[in-house]
Order: sequence, then C-alpha cells, then structure tokens
Amino acid sequence: MVFANPRHFGRQISPETHPKCSLAKGEIAWALFQHRAAYAVTLELKHLNKTVPWLAKRLNENADWLLRKLRGHAPADLGEILQWALVLGVHVLPPIDDVDQIRIAGRGERRF
Repeated sequence: MVFANPRHFGRQISPETHPKCSLAKGEIAWALFQHRAAYAVTLELKHLNKTVPWLAKRLNENADWLLRKLRGHAPADLGEILQWALVLGVHVLPPIDDVDQIRIAGRGERRF
C-alpha cells in the first residue's frame, strides 16, 4: 500500500503516503506513475463529459476491470496507460518530477 488512504488513488492529485509502505523504490515509482496517469484520465473524462464505461468500450475492455485499474486495485501496464491517453487525447502524462516524491514518510529519503 503506497497511499495512506487507498481511496485517493487516481482521485486526488497528491495523496498522502502510507508511513509503513514496504514496496521497493521501483514499485513505489510505478504505483505513483499509474496513480498520476489514472488521475489525468479521470480529469479528462470529466472534461469530455464521458464515463469509464465509454472509455472501456473505446478500448474494447471490460468496464469493471478498467475501473479497478483506474482505482489502483489492479495493475496497469505502460501499453494500457498509453492507450488510455491516446483514446482521450491526453498528450502529456504527469511525470515524477523529483525523487523526493518517492519518499515514504517515516522511512527516510528513497534514492535511486
């Protein structure tokens, strides 16, 4: 678990991290990237006045499974995330700007 409140995955721009996260640095970075991509997709769906089932249909994917990925309950791979972006016209996915964003409270700095 990366975030203190898992319900914030894909829904809040900068959720608080869980102080007892035991994931490796790369796993934390991937979870953060998937979260930010899901957040960007959610914002774009709202902007376009579209729904997850609409996106799932465009992707030829099960809507419940897609929602699980957008909420962090299931992993999404890079190809899937890029497909989401291409279908929605998202041209820039949010980057991890600073290594400090991969730091877990109470565990010290996480350096690559």
